[in-house]
This record gives sequence, structure tokens and C-alpha cells, in this order.
Amino acid sequence: MKRAQGRHRPTVDQLASHHRLLSPLEQPGHYFRGRSPSRTANTDTPDLTARTGGDRGWLLGDREPLMSAGVPMTDDESPAPPAGRRLRNIARILLGATLTFTGVGHLTFLRHDFQAQVPNWVPISKDLTVVGSGVIEIVLGAALIALPRHRRTTGALAAAFFVIVFPGNIAQYLEHADAFGLDSDRARLVRLFFQPLLVAWALWAGEVFRHDQRQD
Repeated sequence: MKRAQGRHRPTVDQLASHHRLLSPLEQPGHYFRGRSPSRTANTDTPDLTARTGGDRGWLLGDREPLMSAGVPMTDDESPAPPAGRRLRNIARILLGATLTFTGVGHLTFLRHDFQAQVPNWVPISKDLTVVGSGVIEIVLGAALIALPRHRRTTGALAAAFFVIVFPGNIAQYLEHADAFGLDSDRARLVRLFFQPLLVAWALWAGEVFRHDQRQD
């Protein structure tokens, strides 16, 4: 019997509902054996081959073909981030925790040590400089942890902060100031090389120079 002309074709939303009712053998993680969905016996299924990049590697459980076809996905169906992204997230959180801890130290038990790093040419008092930088570090650390969607901005700001305070480390070396257990010129010189590492840490953890992925 010929199929009636103008027969209703299911929408993409209906296709998504059908996807959730697949048999256990066709659940996510199993390849559709044989042919792509556009060539199955179900003639009512719209042809998504052109919209999903062809039938090669069609995986029913893969989000990318369905997303490109316009099928909505809920938050609980979001794929796990790749290993590289997870590592960057861990680095971002660790950096945020480090900044927060150091900022608290500026205001409390490390206050005197940080004053030794303030150059003599700074026009405001050393104590006010330490307190102000401590508040900035706490804000930056909290933002790195609590605002992952803005990680590029917070990462760039943290890197800029490390560059701005770098003259304090140089002043400690040139003025032979003892602080943080750095009681020799050699130790103070070695400390200088860690500041570029902090800058690189902030830029890498914040994905500042990565523009090929969506914000989480």
C-alpha cells in the first residue's frame, strides 16, 4: 500500500524522545549496527545524515551529532570534560586557594614578612600596601574558585597581579631583606624565578589563550 501523501514527519524533538526509548542494545554507547538512521526500516525518521556529518561513526549515545541536529540536551546529559580541562580546573582551584590563603596571611600572620617586600619608593605606607594587596589576593582567589565561567578574565587578572607585585620580589633581593626564611642573596635570587611560573600558572589554568572551546 502506498504511503499517504503529505504524511506527518516527526520533529527533532520527537526524534529525541524516541532516542530515550531505545532498546537496551541501542542505548548510548552502542553503535547502530549496519546502517545509519537515515537508512533504517523506519521510514518516518527524518534524514539526519547530512545534518550530522554523514553515517560514518554514527553513535546513538554521542551528543555531538544530536546537538548539531538541534536536539536539546539537559544539563545532566552534559558530557564529562576532557582530561586536559579537568586538569586545568584543578590547577585553577588550587591557584585560587593559594591566593586566598596568601591574602589572609597578608592581613594576619605574614603581615610583617610581606612588608619587607614593599620597595622603599612606594608612595604609600608599607602596611597599607600589604593590606591592600592582601584584599586583592583574597578577591582574586575567591573569583578563580567561584566563577569558572569567567576563568579567562580571572586568570588574566591573577597573572597581571603577579606581574605588578614582582618589583617587590626584586626589591627584597636588591635590599637584602630577610623574609619568609629567605636569609641569603642566593635564596632571594632563586625566589625571583618562581614569579614567572606563577604568571604561567594563572594563564594556563585560566585558559587565557585558548579560544577553540565554549565556556563551561
